[in-house]
Amino acid sequence: MTATSRIVAAPVAVAALAWLATWLAGCDTGRYGSDLVGQPAARKISAGDASTLRLPADQPFSLAKPASRREPRLDGRAEADATADRAGTASARAEVVEGGVAEGTFQVGQAIANDTGRQCDFEFSVNCRYSLELSSSGERPLPDAVVGLRLYARTSRGRLLRELPIVDQTTEHGAARRSGGEAMHFTVTLPPAESVTVFVAGQARVDVPDGRSAQARLTLDELTYEVTSRPAPELPAPQPAQP
Repeated sequence: MTATSRIVAAPVAVAALAWLATWLAGCDTGRYGSDLVGQPAARKISAGDASTLRLPADQPFSLAKPASRREPRLDGRAEADATADRAGTASARAEVVEGGVAEGTFQVGQAIANDTGRQCDFEFSVNCRYSLELSSSGERPLPDAVVGLRLYARTSRGRLLRELPIVDQTTEHGAARRSGGEAMHFTVTLPPAESVTVFVAGQARVDVPDGRSAQARLTLDELTYEVTSRPAPELPAPQPAQP
């Protein structure tokens, strides 16, 4: 699947909300990992002419955060772990035996700041490769295990500009094991002194009642960005009202 779009980030007069991110934020709607804990270091783009930044070839990603949690039931066992590195690879794993909750998550990406002194277009070409595996016990398949990978673009003011599902799979239709890839293309237009963080968030989660077991694993095998910047067209001056 290839996605292409254009997004404009306009300045916001009021202060942004302080995003108290947890890896479970928005789980009910599938918006896991969409919030950022703190602001990653931004690569400042100051040249007015067109230029292309290639990640991680030109520099490592500025965002690489793993997290995990486990809550076994009384007689259960829960395990979870996650990794993330600035070279563009990551993993998340969760396993529960005889009831409980376990979750591994990660975020990997890059912050870009418009330091050109004028409105600027940033064209993103994002490519990723992933692999996943999930299974659950019991005669009747249930969504006990979940794996997901999504791309987000969020400004430094907290505005979510973009959300692209890459993979979402559960054990509702049985065990699964597969690999795949995704290419995404979109443009973000930033005003001067604004920044945007474009990142992928991954989740491997298991939630089962007493007596059931399940496991989930997600690996981000490769993540690459090409970010091309160029001055954006000037907005037309407002026309005077007609009498």
